[in-house]
Amino acid sequence: MDDRQRAARRAPEVHFGAVVRQRWAWSPDGKQIAFQSSRKGGGFYDLYRGAIGGGGENVILESAENKTMSDWSLDNKYWLFVLQGREQAARDLWAMPVNGDGKPFQVTKTPFDETNARFSPDSRWVAYQSNATGAQDVYVRPFLAPGREWRISVGGGAAPKWSGDGGELYYAGPDNRLHAVRLRLPVSGDALEHETPVPLFAFRGSPVFVPSRDGQRFLIRQMLEEPSTPVITLIQNWQRR
Repeated sequence: MDDRQRAARRAPEVHFGAVVRQRWAWSPDGKQIAFQSSRKGGGFYDLYRGAIGGGGENVILESAENKTMSDWSLDNKYWLFVLQGREQAARDLWAMPVNGDGKPFQVTKTPFDETNARFSPDSRWVAYQSNATGAQDVYVRPFLAPGREWRISVGGGAAPKWSGDGGELYYAGPDNRLHAVRLRLPVSGDALEHETPVPLFAFRGSPVFVPSRDGQRFLIRQMLEEPSTPVITLIQNWQRR
C-alpha cells in the first residue's frame, strides 16, 4: 500500500449513490473498505464492507447498538470498532475476525469512553484515546495478549496514529500542536517503553491527519484563515475645525 492509499484509510464520509458511508477504513490491499452506515434507520450505525469499483456490499455487524468503524489490521485478520450500548453507556473497543470465523469480542471494558483506536503495524498493539483521567489522553495496550494499558500523552491527546515501523506514535494535543512519541514495543509481554512526547508543529481546526510511513510528511486537514478584506469606514455629519 502506498502513501496515498494509507492517507485515504480514514475519511469522514464517502458517497456511493444515495447512501452515506462514514468512518471508513481500507483493507490492507486497498481493494475494499469497511465502514458504518445508518441506512436501516433506528438511530444507530451498523458495519459493512464493500469492494472498490463495485461488486456489492456485505454486512459485517448489525445490532441495536451504535457502532463506529476504527481500523482494519494490516495482517488482514481483524476489524477494530467502537461500540456503545443503549442508554448512553460508555463506549468500548471491540474487534471482529475479518474471515467471519468468530464473534465480536471486547478489547476494553471500562466505565470510560475509548475511541479513535488504531492497530500498530504488526497488529499486536492498539492505540486509542480515553477520558479515564477526566480529559482525553492517548493510551497503548496489547491487542490479543493480556496486559496493562500505557498512557502515552502528557497533558492530553487525541487521534493517535502509528508510524510505518511502529517506532513512533503521533497525536494531536490540546495545545493545537501535533506531537510525536518514540516507542519500543516488546517482542513478548507488555513492558512497553516510551519517551517524552515532542511537539512537531501547530495546526488549525480539528485534528484530522495521516502520517507518511517514515513520519517525515503529514497529510492534514487544515482550517484556512479567512481572507482579509480592507475595511472602509464612513463618517457622517463631520466638519473640519
